[in-house]
Amino acid sequence: MVDKRVILFGNTGSGKSTLGNMLIKGKPCCADGFEIGDGFRGVTSNMTIKHGNGWAVVDCIGLGETKLGTVSNEDAKKLLSEFLKKLRYSYSYIFYVAKKGRMDEAQAATWRIFKSYFKGGESNFVVIFTGADQEWIDQHKSHISEEFDGCTRYIAVDFPPVSDDKVQETIHERTRRKSLSNLETSLERYNLAPVEPYVSSLSDAGVVSFAAELFSVIGEIAAQVVKVFGSAL
Repeated sequence: MVDKRVILFGNTGSGKSTLGNMLIKGKPCCADGFEIGDGFRGVTSNMTIKHGNGWAVVDCIGLGETKLGTVSNEDAKKLLSEFLKKLRYSYSYIFYVAKKGRMDEAQAATWRIFKSYFKGGESNFVVIFTGADQEWIDQHKSHISEEFDGCTRYIAVDFPPVSDDKVQETIHERTRRKSLSNLETSLERYNLAPVEPYVSSLSDAGVVSFAAELFSVIGEIAAQVVKVFGSAL
């Protein structure tokens, strides 16, 4: 049976690594899973893929926190091209992972970048809210649909960390198992066919050209965020 391929995208600290570990191992952290706290700065082509429980999980480690100023423009474009080449696969699901809460300017910028990277894969977009429950989504559905325009699928997950206290850990484990079951049931209900993002149809030369276009878009988005926060993403 072919593993279901899912790609995770979002800001560092959003819960991507924990989500990935829950999918492939059924627990939030493990020696051969995704390292919790993984992250980096700068435009990068690094990606991590791990397999388990019928999943092939690709983690774009913290790519949402792109700091365009840490490398030269030309180097950044090359690195972005290499990253895009690695996206040329079909995906059962394309996850945008976000912490529960209202979208700020930085999150909005990351969402726009996400939509640019995965252009053509919109039919398989799913926003995963970590530390949340379905009631929270239902209460904020109107705001969520406005903020995460272009996506109509939202799932809440709650994967509390492992506790040294046995009683507390029993509660946490029950919460994690229930949340994972709800996640997998929701995904099965969508019954989505694998989809290939636009970049999958491009030649290497086409990817380079697309990367140049995206680089310009990302620069414009970063400039907008600077006006609000006073520093680049």
